Amino acid sequence: MSNINDDSLVDKKFTIATYDLDMSYSATMPVIGSFFYDVGIEHGPVVFKDTEIMNKDIVFVVTRFKVKIDRYPALRENVIVRSWISPIEHKHAVRNYLLIDESGETLVRGICSISAFNLKERAGVDISGNTAKAKTLNMEPPFPHVFEKLPNVVSPDYENMVDVRYFDCDFYRHVTSIRYLEWCIETMPIEFLKKHRLYEIDVNFKMESNLGERLIVKTCAASEPDTFIHSIANEAGSRDIIRMKTLWRSL
Repeated sequence: MSNINDDSLVDKKFTIATYDLDMSYSATMPVIGSFFYDVGIEHGPVVFKDTEIMNKDIVFVVTRFKVKIDRYPALRENVIVRSWISPIEHKHAVRNYLLIDESGETLVRGICSISAFNLKERAGVDISGNTAKAKTLNMEPPFPHVFEKLPNVVSPDYENMVDVRYFDCDFYRHVTSIRYLEWCIETMPIEFLKKHRLYEIDVNFKMESNLGERLIVKTCAASEPDTFIHSIANEAGSRDIIRMKTLWRSL
């Protein structure tokens, strides 16, 4: 962690490596998402360190995640992730992200909704009473904090089954959020992926999943051009783990 300004704003540098590229020699949405999550996980405890909710049983979970890409960074390009949490008005907080190149141009914008969760009690924690001591920043967000309701996939055009493996899980022992993005993208036909690039995502994380579970990944075309709806559910199909909307552009 570097360049923290009064604990409310963080800048962290990343370099695009060879293992960050896909078959089209481009950085990917999951890579950008991983950069954002890395910064959020480190900065969250700094923001809330003076509040009453910080203890070893409390973690912050992402419930919504929205990203818009103007340009993907290139191989060996140095970029900065800038992030801050807006003033808290509800039971959840909104984190803002900018991915900036060395000239100061914004390449990627993102927002996410985060909630506090007590691992021991397995229950959500209301953070609205801790707003005065949280290190938030009243700065213009990357785009409005609006999260639309995402539909379920009823009649999928594409469908995969996945088994949750050891390396799919994070240190909280749940499937890492970025793995869900990868599984949804991988339902798309390879010929489509060769000719298109993902530029926008809107994700609703609804429930956790764990090692050894089998999940159903479903995708269908939306009414808008080059737009798709995705969902991941448990094997029985009785509960959704996530829902996602994606927007693609032709290469």
